[in-house]
Amino acid sequence: MKGCFLTMTGLSSSEGRDTREIRTAILRQLGLPITGEYRLHFGDAPIDPDLLAFARVFSANKELLVNLNSLSKQEKNIKLRAPDLHGENDHKALDFLQKRFELLIMAYKRSEEEDTKLLESTPTIITKHILTICICEKKLLRLSVQHCRDKMQCNHKE
Repeated sequence: MKGCFLTMTGLSSSEGRDTREIRTAILRQLGLPITGEYRLHFGDAPIDPDLLAFARVFSANKELLVNLNSLSKQEKNIKLRAPDLHGENDHKALDFLQKRFELLIMAYKRSEEEDTKLLESTPTIITKHILTICICEKKLLRLSVQHCRDKMQCNHKE
């Protein structure tokens, strides 16, 4: 199955100004928006490297942010977009993403199963297309939640 799902996320405005400025500087250096759309993809790695980088910056404490900010642009790119996961901040980043995906799933009025049943009994082509899109979105979010859980479990074992 091909396709992607766009999810919107951004930095909190409630944290301290200096910490927010460091986060903003790191994201800008990576070419990432502080508030923007990020993609999920079907496949073995559903979380886009940009979204993973955003989550790592979002989850980092001030000490880690200062450390990241001292790296070159190339080092930041490699460290923050890398698919391999290590350490507490990666666990926090995945936990943040998992919870965000679960909240998005809960925002739907119907479950994936309910949409599938409706799809079988819906006469209009437009409604069938809408239901098919909703089913695919929920499936991708569910797969992304499982991906986060699996990665956190692997990271925890190391």
